[in-house]
Amino acid sequence: MPFFWLLDRVFASWLVTAAAILAVFYCFDRRSFARMPHAPRADAEQADTWRFEGGINILFLLVIIGAVFLPDTFFLREAVMLAAATASYFLTPKTVHAVNTFSFGPIKEVAFLFIGILTTMMPALGYLAVHGVEFGFTRPLQYYFASGALSSVLDNAPTYVNFLQLAESTARAANPAAFAGAAVGSVAAVQILLVQQPAFVVAVSLGAVFFGAMTYIGNGPNFMVKSIAHDAGVHCPSFFGYIFKYSLPILLPILILVGLLFV
Repeated sequence: MPFFWLLDRVFASWLVTAAAILAVFYCFDRRSFARMPHAPRADAEQADTWRFEGGINILFLLVIIGAVFLPDTFFLREAVMLAAATASYFLTPKTVHAVNTFSFGPIKEVAFLFIGILTTMMPALGYLAVHGVEFGFTRPLQYYFASGALSSVLDNAPTYVNFLQLAESTARAANPAAFAGAAVGSVAAVQILLVQQPAFVVAVSLGAVFFGAMTYIGNGPNFMVKSIAHDAGVHCPSFFGYIFKYSLPILLPILILVGLLFV
C-alpha cells in the first residue's frame, strides 16, 4: 500500500477527527479545572517550569518511523525497531526511568493480552475471508463501519488486511477483466484496486484505524496507556465504563459524522 497515496486522501478526515477530539478533551479539562479545590487550583495557575531529558530518544523515534519505509525482507523492519528500542532502554538515564516510574509490567500485560486476541481472532478473520463477499458490501460507508466495528474489539492491523482483501474481492467480482492476471492479494491486485475502487481503500483505512479507539483492546497503545496510568496510581475508567461513558456517547458520534462527511 503506497504510504503517501493514502496520506494524501485521508489527511483532511484525520485533521477534522483530531480537532474534534482535542476540542472534547479541552472541554473536559476546563470543567475539571473549574471543579478543583482552591489550593491545588492556585498551585496549577502558577507559572510552569519544565526540562527536557533523554533527548537521545528523539533519534531512536525517528529510526523507528524510518524503519516503516525499509524493504520488507528478512524481518529487516522489525530488527531495526527492536535495535532502536533496546538502545533506547540502555542509553536513557536511569533517573529518567525512575521519574517516569518506568517498568516492563504494562508491556508484559499488553503483550499477553494481544497474543490471546491475535490467536483467538483467527477463526473470525478466516470466516470473513471466505464468506465476506456474501455480505454484499458495495458502498464505501459500509466498509467504513464494518471494518470499524471489528477493529473496535480486535487489533486494527489484521482487520485492515482482511477488509482490504474483501474490498478487492468485491471489486474483482464487479470487474473481473480489470484484475485479469493479478493474483488475489498480490501487489498488482492492490495497485488495480487503487484505480478501480480507491474509495473502498480509504473507507477501510479510516474505519480500521479510527474505531480502534472505541475500546481498550481495539488498539495496543490504548491498553498500554491504561496500564501505565494504573501502575502510576491514576484513576482510569473500567473497560465497560470507558465504553458507555466516553466512546459511545462522545467518540462514536464524531466518527459517524466523519464517515458521513468524508466516506
